[in-house]
Amino acid sequence: MPRSANVINTPYGPAPRVETPLQRKARLLQGHYRHTILRLPIGTGPTRNAEQRYCNMLRNGETNGGNFLTTEVFEYAKFRCRDKRDVETIDRFRLFNNMLSSMPMCFNLFVPLRSAVRRGHAYVMRAFQYLLPQLNIGQLINIEIEFIPVPIDEYINDKSAFDVFVEYRTSSGEKGCIGIETKYVDALGRNNPSDMGKKHRVAIETGCFTPSGLDSIKRSCPQLIRNFLLIEKYRLRHGFVFSHSLILSLKEDNESVEEIAALKKLLRRETQSKIVKLSLEDFVDAVQRYCPELYRRWINEFYRRYLDFDVVKDYLAIADD
Repeated sequence: MPRSANVINTPYGPAPRVETPLQRKARLLQGHYRHTILRLPIGTGPTRNAEQRYCNMLRNGETNGGNFLTTEVFEYAKFRCRDKRDVETIDRFRLFNNMLSSMPMCFNLFVPLRSAVRRGHAYVMRAFQYLLPQLNIGQLINIEIEFIPVPIDEYINDKSAFDVFVEYRTSSGEKGCIGIETKYVDALGRNNPSDMGKKHRVAIETGCFTPSGLDSIKRSCPQLIRNFLLIEKYRLRHGFVFSHSLILSLKEDNESVEEIAALKKLLRRETQSKIVKLSLEDFVDAVQRYCPELYRRWINEFYRRYLDFDVVKDYLAIADD
């Protein structure tokens, strides 16, 4: 197949010619992991019917499980695809074959944490307490992944979902919840959804927005705002005392910082603390800090797969050959 003018060659296979330095670095790391660690053949993407080969794409990921760090994560991914409801937007091809996608990254990080909470392991709670002391977490109740509250018309009436939903109680027993958006190098959606009127009504109901912020939502409601509205509506509907939106992304991800700042301008001063940015690096460091030695192999492998950028630093100035 002839090489497209829109791609360049890298030591691990083709990459798009035009992308940000952060995207290039992350794509190369995934290509390195596929080629050097997994030793799996390169696939095409980023969609099922695409014919372009990219270094971060797997072939037959649905059967070889190469996109997942443990058998448990692979089995959970297969279960979620088999059990997928009509309102869910899990993309099977992307989940199993695109190593650069935030969705398999989310599964690789949070499926083991979800299991640990359900088994009563306290290290997950300690990591959250360390990272988010302002929440006064006393107990982690549950973690869910790709969680969409239903029926959707009783929330914000679209298919927005939490990448991760965390339920906790404070040290004094009050109920709290966190909606987490995980981001590797994907862009947050900026398109307007359907039923803008519903979003505006929910925004009023939350009591979080300034008058000018409410007026802005009539015209524009990108993904970050929809995520915020969803967790706040969930708080109101289920009687939670506290609710927060958390963006978990790389330290170099300035786009998230800018979008959070833009959202905070729409919020009343006393509700601006409801939106929080944590770096993926700090989150992984906290899990490594508190994770027992018995389970640490998984989180160390997560670091190598997604965060050990030193292994590709010599290739970051790649030019067309």
